[in-house]
Amino acid sequence: MKIKTILALFLSAMMASLLAAVPVFADEGGTDANVAEITHEGGQFTGSTEVTEEYIDPDADLELDDSGDNSIADKVVLSLEEITPTPQPEEGLSLADDVSFPTYAIKLTADGEGKQIVNYKSAELTFNITGKYEITPGDNADMTSAEKTYTFKVKSDASGNQGPIIDHSIVIGYIKITGYGSYSIKITGATINTMDSSSSSPRQYTLVDSSVILQEVGGTGSSGTVAEGSVKTPTAGITINVMFPNKLAEKIAYNDMAITVDSLYDESGEERYSKVINLPNGDISSEPTADGIKIEEANFDYNDPNDKSPASVNANGYRINMTIPVPEDRQYAFKITGKGYRPYAFSTDITDGTVINIWNNVMEGEGMPVVTMGEEASHKENITFLAGDIVRNNKIDIYDLSAVVSYFGKSGDEKAMQDYIQYDLNRDGVIDSRDIAIVLVLWGK
Repeated sequence: MKIKTILALFLSAMMASLLAAVPVFADEGGTDANVAEITHEGGQFTGSTEVTEEYIDPDADLELDDSGDNSIADKVVLSLEEITPTPQPEEGLSLADDVSFPTYAIKLTADGEGKQIVNYKSAELTFNITGKYEITPGDNADMTSAEKTYTFKVKSDASGNQGPIIDHSIVIGYIKITGYGSYSIKITGATINTMDSSSSSPRQYTLVDSSVILQEVGGTGSSGTVAEGSVKTPTAGITINVMFPNKLAEKIAYNDMAITVDSLYDESGEERYSKVINLPNGDISSEPTADGIKIEEANFDYNDPNDKSPASVNANGYRINMTIPVPEDRQYAFKITGKGYRPYAFSTDITDGTVINIWNNVMEGEGMPVVTMGEEASHKENITFLAGDIVRNNKIDIYDLSAVVSYFGKSGDEKAMQDYIQYDLNRDGVIDSRDIAIVLVLWGK
């Protein structure tokens, strides 16, 4: 046998022995894809160049099955985590304050240290929420809803595949409170769906079998209420001036007249505000009412320097100062009524410092602005509420004059005049020529 052939056989046997001794390497994920390899071709040796860090015994069994893994959670805690708390100053909020409505993250957390929610797929939650709110999905979720039940699913890629989510804690969506006043959030049903990797069979956590634990904000809940609170409504201070061309009569002071302040209702769910302010009979209290409404007698001298034909009024009447809640985009309706007077009503936006003017006479020139907000004034009017339209046919005419004349000379104290107050147009306790004069001056209006 030739020496060259003997040498080749010797080297081949030697390489086979060396190849059997080469260690096998795997990456941290537990695969053995990157394995060092040496081959012999025609007396030439070729070696691989890629090796990873972790050594794996080639005789060991690789465990990729998650069944029996003691890190899988037996229970899941369902909670709301407040991420945008609302400022709650002691004195409430003014329109100048920036109201931040509370937002809660809907959070799933594996119960127990070191535990994991493995292969999370979806969650079905049923809510009972009072107040205005909106619910949105988390960053990696799609959401559908039917009635009060919301389904949050892991977002699929363009091919419709859902990547598995394995984590101790998962945020699946958000609840934002969007209205003022009290609110509460209850969860009355919960099903959380995961997938067993080894058997591809579903695994569920539910509120019914107590594998889902409800947790209140700041504690453990048992009633289903996981969050509650209140968002204070911004307020605005307003002034209502009620003007009359005659002097206020002592003790008789404009009986049976009232101003109604009413928030225009919409479908936002905001609590409606409605207040009836009775103009006082007799003495006026120096103290505000229980709800903070202050009424006082006042003298008015109005002159608009921007009007080419200035409308001026020297009048007696009432000044009413009050504070009302002013949610965003809410308008208010105002109405003044009284026996013997034509009602007047209008609606307007409100800001802090708004002044409203209402008067009982016919203004000269272009009239007076009804509403003033800061430097902005509304349109001007010559007539708001008007004495003398006793029969309420929107025209002062012979019927109204006849009504006053029928009770001419009637007088008495407040109690005696209660049944005749609509004919005492200037509310001075006697039906006389002054009341007839009001009808005649306003004839045809």
